[in-house]
Amino acid sequence: MTAEYPQLTFKWFEDTFEGYMAQRQKDGQDHKFHLLVCINGLYHMDDWVCAMDTFYDLLLPGGAMTNAISSGESVCGKLIVKYRDWEGNRADLLTSHDIASYMKTKELNYHVYVREDAIDVSEVFDETSQEGNMMLDFLVQRQSFRKNGPEDVLTKVLDFVKENSREENGKHYMSDTEIEIVVIKSK
Repeated sequence: MTAEYPQLTFKWFEDTFEGYMAQRQKDGQDHKFHLLVCINGLYHMDDWVCAMDTFYDLLLPGGAMTNAISSGESVCGKLIVKYRDWEGNRADLLTSHDIASYMKTKELNYHVYVREDAIDVSEVFDETSQEGNMMLDFLVQRQSFRKNGPEDVLTKVLDFVKENSREENGKHYMSDTEIEIVVIKSK
């Protein structure tokens, strides 16, 4: 790609947002970006609103920021909303509704792109499955959820997944709608 576009540079930052920002400040960096991509990552931020504000500030005029996240209307999005209530309204569990609300509050024009997926969730019902336990952790964004989560909440999550998945050839598939929310900074 760089042979075709010699002006194009790319950096992959394998760090948390907070770690990157601390290193950036320490190094006195002030460069801006043409493109920032956040894929299912905002729930891992200490303060996602601050992160979004910072991402926008880091864009060059005409630069684009994209965030991929579950649709609030999808099965995964509905699970997130229910789980927030079951776990005591965790503010770090987000859906596309939260990001769109942020964009509207900031009066940012944005574009929405939709991608449909079917997720094989069969393994979440097998408590001995490492893959199933990792998927369960991902669905509720809580590490070792089956082992450390409240048993009544675990039952509610598993019931929700079972009720909202389709069975086909002995496997359970849950539909998910991933939303890409893209904002382009004004020039």
